[in-house]
Amino acid sequence: MDKIANFGSFILSQWTCSLSLYAAGYLFVFLLIRHLFMHSMIKQTKSLNSKWLGEIKKLYVRRWQFGLGWIIFLVSLFLFAFLYMTANIQKPSLYELGMAFMLILMMLFAMMAHLIALATCTLLILKQIENNQMTL
Repeated sequence: MDKIANFGSFILSQWTCSLSLYAAGYLFVFLLIRHLFMHSMIKQTKSLNSKWLGEIKKLYVRRWQFGLGWIIFLVSLFLFAFLYMTANIQKPSLYELGMAFMLILMMLFAMMAHLIALATCTLLILKQIENNQMTL
């Protein structure tokens, strides 16, 4: 148990070493939340024809909201790194709490951008199918 406490204090005291660990954790949390938000939508689109699903995926990657979601994530990751380097973790101030709240909002905006891109692509493909522009 003493080794775990020493490791925890090492991570909190060695900023440069532990930043990559926290950034990897931030990426993992982002991808986990993204999976939780998008899993039900992707599961529903998999029940469609595989050609339709392929078209949805191609159009999804080309949408600007998809790129916007990743840009917002990268900005929030840089904000996270800045906050991590400058913040007092043991005794946070109102400024640091506001920055943490802004990080959470940016993560949610990135999720919304991904969801909007996927929903828009699904609707566009279904509209093409309805107008007989795409065959079964």
